[in-house]
Amino acid sequence: MNAESAYLFRHALLRDAAYQLQLPGDRARLHGLAFEAIEALAGGRPPEPAPLDSMESPAFRPHSTDVFAAELALHAQFVEPEAAAAPLRRLYLRRAADVCVRMSRYGEARIFWEEFAALAGEGERGEALRWSAVMEEHAGRPRAAEQLHRRALEIHRQSGVRHLEARALGSLGSWYYESGRVAEAERSYTEALALHRKAGDVRREGEQLGNLAGLWLSIGRAEDAASAYRQAIAIHQRIGNPRAEAIHLGNFATALKQQGRIADAERTYRRALALHRRARNRRHEGLTLANLGTLRMDTGRLASAERLYDEALVAHREACDLRTEGSTLGNLARVYRWTGRTEESRRAGERALDIHRELGNRRSAAIVLGLLAALSRQAGQFAEALSGYEESVAFHRQAGNRQGEAFILGNLASLRAKLGDASGAARDLERALELVRSAGVPRLEGAFFCRLALEEIHDSGPQAREHWAKGAELLRLSGATDELAVATREMRRACVLAAAARP
Repeated sequence: MNAESAYLFRHALLRDAAYQLQLPGDRARLHGLAFEAIEALAGGRPPEPAPLDSMESPAFRPHSTDVFAAELALHAQFVEPEAAAAPLRRLYLRRAADVCVRMSRYGEARIFWEEFAALAGEGERGEALRWSAVMEEHAGRPRAAEQLHRRALEIHRQSGVRHLEARALGSLGSWYYESGRVAEAERSYTEALALHRKAGDVRREGEQLGNLAGLWLSIGRAEDAASAYRQAIAIHQRIGNPRAEAIHLGNFATALKQQGRIADAERTYRRALALHRRARNRRHEGLTLANLGTLRMDTGRLASAERLYDEALVAHREACDLRTEGSTLGNLARVYRWTGRTEESRRAGERALDIHRELGNRRSAAIVLGLLAALSRQAGQFAEALSGYEESVAFHRQAGNRQGEAFILGNLASLRAKLGDASGAARDLERALELVRSAGVPRLEGAFFCRLALEEIHDSGPQAREHWAKGAELLRLSGATDELAVATREMRRACVLAAAARP
């Protein structure tokens, strides 16, 4: 122990010993004096906020005492009489929680919300527990989050307050979605949307439409998703909610990209990014930078994509957004792969997979497993590739990601064929095509065969050429010229890398 640490340690012990020597009444009086002095020096008491369980959710308004909110809540805990001090403790616990949420300090926020819940009435207690659950999600503790979500929903259902029940259902639905339980998520979102409409809560109706749109987008229902995003954005513009408008604009851009409307998607991402920066929403700024990076990667601008991903990672880490950091690392691994940096790709992919496993994020873990399996196949490590593809398929299936499952099944079928397992290859390919065609979107079948050819190019066989020709023709016939251009650029890069790797 160095001298400075020893001093701090002894100082803390002496301070605690001096504190314990005070009589309880004297301690309470000292806490009261400290509370009054800090509050006065910090600019006085902030106004009482609207109840946490009210229909409206007024915007958080910063106050000069916010930097001391946690300390004021602590002093209020020991002030006597307790009945007089309890409202002050509730006031500052809530402000401390709100400040921590805005600063992405999720672990601290969760503690403050739970302490607030212990002092609150029924409606506010349920809402505080719901917020605590969301903090547990952001901090990467999915099991604790589920328990808190269920407690909040039970409280609101028993109280019969429908707009609060709808909020709890929506939050639980988001947890289901992030955990890969898509059918349960859709049911929760749909039920929440109906309750919000019945209660006349227009703001949360818009938010819930956005949640449903995101779910539909992830399972290939891009047209439904785009329609729901338009409705959500219109609602947020009408009621003056720029933060939610920016979030849904970014998501709408992803839907446009999935429809092949690349130029429109890029313009929409930029609009969302400008709104996030204006609002100083660092977490969603990072997410939008990452999504714009993916668009650049998919359109062949790899150097630009890498710069955006690096910028996004800084934002994710500043916001303590581990979940999105994992996704961005996975995408950065793809850039490294397509620029011939195989070892960097594997390291970034393995770090991303560690994060997704830690958070229980099966959907994203499935994507990274597919990438790592492709790297193993490229290196001739076929047993490892086979195992990785199989695990990826299982994760996609659990997450309800039919499109992701189909594409990995196609890669698995191709690898089985190379290894001489003709029956297994036929079975996997048949199932993959069944999943792709069930969406009723010819463009997806074209994308499927093009992606399959991209993985087969390293095998030097005739299959890659046949599958590429079929996929390109389907994309051409369905009018997906932007997507065909993206796939063509990827194929050219893959051919260059495959040629360089051959002896």
